Amino acid sequence: MEISVYHMGDEWKTVAVDDHWLIAILGPLCAVRAPLFEIEMNLAVPDDVYTRLKNPTFVIIVKRRPYDAEVFYFC
Repeated sequence: MEISVYHMGDEWKTVAVDDHWLIAILGPLCAVRAPLFEIEMNLAVPDDVYTRLKNPTFVIIVKRRPYDAEVFYFC
């Protein structure tokens, strides 16, 4: 699974997201049961978020994901 977080403004930039939003995004994914569940994100998740998720069932891999207008076009 891939999750990309960007800020819409004058220019698309990867932004830091506060812990509340990361928990809201990742929390429901803790219910997924799979032998291997990897999530690729464009930002690092703080250790405090992992602690608050209480035994996440996934691994997060951080990868650079430049903004692509064709993929992320919003009307």
